[in-house]
Formats: sequence, structure tokens, C-alpha cells
Amino acid sequence: MFRKTVTVIISFTLLSCTTMTAKYSANVTVHEPVDKNRTKMVKVYEVEYEKSSDTTWHAVACGVTGIFYGGWCWAYLAMPMAHQERNLAKQAENHLRQKVHKDSELTFLEVTYKKTGWSHKNESFTSNLVAETREKLPQPVVSESATPSSVNMSSIPKASKPSGNGQKLVKNVVKKEDNKPAQPQKKAEDLKNPLRLIGSEIKKVPGKYGRNFVSLVLTLKNEGSRRITAYKIKVLVTTKLGTKVGTFDLTSESSSIDSLSDSSEAYSWEDNQFIANETYDKLASISSENLVVRLLSQKVVKESVSLSH
Repeated sequence: MFRKTVTVIISFTLLSCTTMTAKYSANVTVHEPVDKNRTKMVKVYEVEYEKSSDTTWHAVACGVTGIFYGGWCWAYLAMPMAHQERNLAKQAENHLRQKVHKDSELTFLEVTYKKTGWSHKNESFTSNLVAETREKLPQPVVSESATPSSVNMSSIPKASKPSGNGQKLVKNVVKKEDNKPAQPQKKAEDLKNPLRLIGSEIKKVPGKYGRNFVSLVLTLKNEGSRRITAYKIKVLVTTKLGTKVGTFDLTSESSSIDSLSDSSEAYSWEDNQFIANETYDKLASISSENLVVRLLSQKVVKESVSLSH
């Protein structure tokens, strides 16, 4: 009897909880597109987004089922639920994209969700720039034109004139060896695993307010015939002496790597001064010269092929 009484009291208490407020937090690495001066900006933002959600349906279900050992009331302990977390993440990304370049690629790290109360709060979004790097890319190599070169007509020997003794006219033939058409480039195939790791380096990024970051920059080449729009890879990071740093699952949800082209992506970790031997400490202790990265597996999303009629 006592247990049921307590359960009813809890049920009616939670019945008033028709609103749940949750906060989304993340460190977001923003890769801006290369500008006309071949300069690429990489910025790291600390993002927080807080919003209230309607939980009236949960309150009603709690009131109806609460007498059965709490019933649906236990669902409040699981909030924010998966669909609420997805909504928070999507809204936070939309707010951030309004602030950065529209073609930027975003990488989300250290994402957390936290319930902050049962009362309604106004929607709030904050984004603090904590680190920024500027990278100058090399100028692209321009191949020589495959158009035929001009021929100096004065260098062509003239045909010999016929002599009075009936000699035949013989023409001098000039071979234009340099006018051969360019060889067609080998056509790329639609590979199952088109990504190839062609470069890696470590970058230490000093942030504001004493916050420091380390970035693992990977350069991947798309050797397939279709553009890659997203990918998930697993890499093994070691040193040249064989010391294992760790295995990392890395994801890019908004990539754009054309066929036979390459792209660089930076994955950043923040220094936590209260935790020893964390990922930041391991990566920060390695120089780019001693870094060894192996691509273990990959899963890619390719651009769909439209069929012409």
C-alpha cells in the first residue's frame, strides 16, 4: 500500500512536467573552402545550444500508467531521448551554418547532451571561436597545352626545281612529331574502397583562454570514378619506432572529393589538464616527421549516377 501511495505521488508530481529543457554542447572544427589566394581557414568553435521540448504526451502516459510501479514515468530518467538529441544537434548545426561560410565542412567532436530542467526556457545558441589556423596551399600545376604547336614555314625546305634534263620534282616531307594528340587519361573505375591515404601531419593549435588543441590532418585521394560526399574511416596511428598511439574512427558527413582529386581534413582534440595520457597528450607528443598513419577500413557515400535517356 505504501509503495503504491508513493508511486501515485511521484506520478502526479511528474504529471506537471510537460516541458523538458536540454543543452547540446560540442567542439566543432570548421573547414572553410579555399579562397582565390589558395588560402584555407580552419576554425574551432565551442558550441552550446539550449532548447525546451514539449513532453505533454509523456506526462499523460505517466499519469495513466504511474500506478503500475511507475509505468511510463521512468521514461523521464532517459531524457533527452534519441529523437530529442537528434533535433538538438540538427538545430545547433543550422544555427552555426548561418554564422560560417555556406560551403564549409563541419566536424563535430566531444558532443554531449544534458537535461537542464523541467521549466520552459527561451531558445539560446552560443558559439565561441577558440582556435583558428590559416593554411597556404601550393598553386596547382598547369599542364602544357595539347594543341599543335605552330610550324615555322621558313624552316621547311623548298621543293627542288626541275632541271632541264627531265629530272623529276621531289618534295621534301616534314614530319610534325610535336603535333601528336595527347594520350587519353586512364579512366577511373567505380571502386568499392576508393579512398587512399596520401598524407598525414600533426598540428598544434593554441586556443584562447588557455585552451589548446591538437589536430590530426589527413589527406585522402578519391581514386574512384564518382564524387564522394561523406565517409567514415578507421585509422591506426603509430610512430616510426612502432609505438602505438591508438585506433580512431573518423567521420566526415559533408565532404566533396571529386574523382581523382584529394582533400585534407583536420580532426581536433582539446587538452584536458585534469586527465593524463589522453588523446591530446599522445598526439601532441608526436612530430609530423615521426607520424605513421594506416588506413584500416573505409565506408563511403558516393554521388548517385543519373541515367540519361
